[in-house]
Amino acid sequence: MTVRMTILAAALLAFGFGGKAAADSIASQFPVGATFEGAVQVSRTQVPLPPGKWTVTALDETRNNNNNVNATLTLTNIISSKFLGHLSISTNVDINRGGWVLNQFCGRRDVYFMQFDAMYQKEQACWGINHLIMDPTSTYKPAYGKNIRQVLADQSIDMPRVMITTLFRLANESSYLTYEIVLNTEYFGFSAAGESNWASSSWHKDLIAKDPKRQQFLEQIKAQHAAFYPILKAQFR
Repeated sequence: MTVRMTILAAALLAFGFGGKAAADSIASQFPVGATFEGAVQVSRTQVPLPPGKWTVTALDETRNNNNNVNATLTLTNIISSKFLGHLSISTNVDINRGGWVLNQFCGRRDVYFMQFDAMYQKEQACWGINHLIMDPTSTYKPAYGKNIRQVLADQSIDMPRVMITTLFRLANESSYLTYEIVLNTEYFGFSAAGESNWASSSWHKDLIAKDPKRQQFLEQIKAQHAAFYPILKAQFR
């Protein structure tokens, strides 16, 4: 084989014989057990982190129907055997030019807080705060590591019943980011007694005014996480 043919063959392999470069896995950047503080670079986005040390517990990489690689990184904060919360960061590893499926969270009007700026296939921007009623088990099996319930079980910690989530969604024609900060209300001293479903939860936006301490807590979360939104949004212009 001539040098020219060897170079051509290598180029065809690199581009999968279809003119599209194969994506690199980001798994080597996020080994299970690695710890991050302040911020973390996931694919093309610099993601600001809440205070504290956040430990990688899972990484999942999948291909969508356009053969683009997408990754979801999970990090957890457990302090002295007490579960503060976890982070979920989902983004694309491959660059796409056709836009992305819309995340329907941006269209919700039944959550505690929502800042909505755009909701188009090639431009999406919002962030909001909601409460979650958690199931005790999950069938989620990441490619690397364990799901959050398994991580907690390994340390004899029960999955909290109620969590507060701050979700950021940004997207342009080539990239997207879904970033979720999930905090354990029991860690902050709130009882989960009587929490049976989302609609009747004392954290529901229509009921929260009855409990000033809970409402104050949500306002503190809102103030703390508000600074993250412009940092993220600036990277998706």
